[in-house]
Amino acid sequence: MNTNTSFFKEVAQHNLERFHSECLAWLFNSEHDIANQVIRMLLSKFDGQDSLVQVEFLYAFTEVQQLDLVLYFRSHGVNKAVIIENKIKASEGNKALSKQEKISWNSKFSEGHIFSQTEYYYHRPIARKSLKEEGVYLTLDSNLEGIMIYDKKIFSKTKNQETKLLRGHENWILIQKENCFPIFLIPAKWEERIKNQYSFTHINLEQYNTWSKDELGENPWKTASYGELVMACQSAKKTSLGDNQILVNSYLSHLEQLSFTYQTAMNAQLESYAPSKFGAYEYFKLLAAALKAKTMEPGENLNLFVNLTPRPGSSNSGDPILDISLKEGLTLKSTITKPGTLFNIGIQVQGEKVKIFIAAADYEQVKIENKNEYADQFFQLLKGTNVEGDSSGLIIGDRKNCQIMFNSKSFNLKESLSKGKSFMDYYFTLGQNFNEKNRRNESSMPYKEFFNLLYSLSEAISKTLEKK
Repeated sequence: MNTNTSFFKEVAQHNLERFHSECLAWLFNSEHDIANQVIRMLLSKFDGQDSLVQVEFLYAFTEVQQLDLVLYFRSHGVNKAVIIENKIKASEGNKALSKQEKISWNSKFSEGHIFSQTEYYYHRPIARKSLKEEGVYLTLDSNLEGIMIYDKKIFSKTKNQETKLLRGHENWILIQKENCFPIFLIPAKWEERIKNQYSFTHINLEQYNTWSKDELGENPWKTASYGELVMACQSAKKTSLGDNQILVNSYLSHLEQLSFTYQTAMNAQLESYAPSKFGAYEYFKLLAAALKAKTMEPGENLNLFVNLTPRPGSSNSGDPILDISLKEGLTLKSTITKPGTLFNIGIQVQGEKVKIFIAAADYEQVKIENKNEYADQFFQLLKGTNVEGDSSGLIIGDRKNCQIMFNSKSFNLKESLSKGKSFMDYYFTLGQNFNEKNRRNESSMPYKEFFNLLYSLSEAISKTLEKK
């Protein structure tokens, strides 16, 4: 029997984010000095915000219309808030812009546009929570009916050019969006040594959320870790008494251990790729950025990659995905699909599988008329020719029994032909050539070797496609 556990570790096994959001709200509402210290630490991350600014913490709310945690405070008489998107294991999800939101937001984006969670929450003009409906009793003012964070641009103006708020919100806590500070809270961050050790000086290691800079401008979210939060808590005076003080100290100890555990797991990715562990998605972000940066070096192929897209994860495994697009806009024989149908070729990494794939650009809609010929043509493309027997040497063997050779190494390939969808791939597993095992039976692959593997494989496939 394992006795090395704690109350918080046991009860937090499911729905970690919601649990810790509620616990943090309880901690801050119990310990205002801790809340004030944490808010000052978080504000110091924003340009123009002095960490010694006057802060009067008032209340911590959870789930304000899907905002995980809202720290309501006043500074120089103005209502302000720190908005926290709390992430433990799960990466960001997506939100689609509905028709109603398109109209009410007065958004330049079209209906159905996909936002990341932080993009969606930041651009949403209103977030509110009815305290009466939620049954929340606030000791700071029993007459309060709710909290609303709003963008004043969506409201009309009075004759004096003041914001004209909606009727019925006289007893609500009202906070202007411009007085909110968005924080992306995660258990751990890359250590400073990673930047120098792996030449990541050109990559922003401080932005862990997903943000489309080209469409939305600069990322307003600042990233904080549980480790930073605990350090801020430790320098604050605690006022809880009796059993509550025991719980406060126990929870802070749990957060410190949690942060340390995730910090260790995250930075271990660089020594041993572990797709199921915390930080694997962030690892793919670094890998994608580094692969792209490599093409900018003298003598490298600037156009090697069409797209490099890390994704949080899908399918049953939940492991993150790295999509490397090498060639887009190919057409295949008219006997395979309708003339003019466009296909893409690339590499996809998920878990221990490295897939060399071909898929229609309109993946869900296109129907393959002749799947066997579809697979044959892709196989010939990878061999470097459309004529049987005239191979460039990348692929050896036939469709059912073949190997791929590059960088003086060979990998046995397995064919996967998706049923009913315009997708097929040849794949190999990392364990074929990197079979040193760790305790969780995962392949041990250092970052440098993984990087070289993907870059040289991309070069080999790209050169072969040019020789078709």
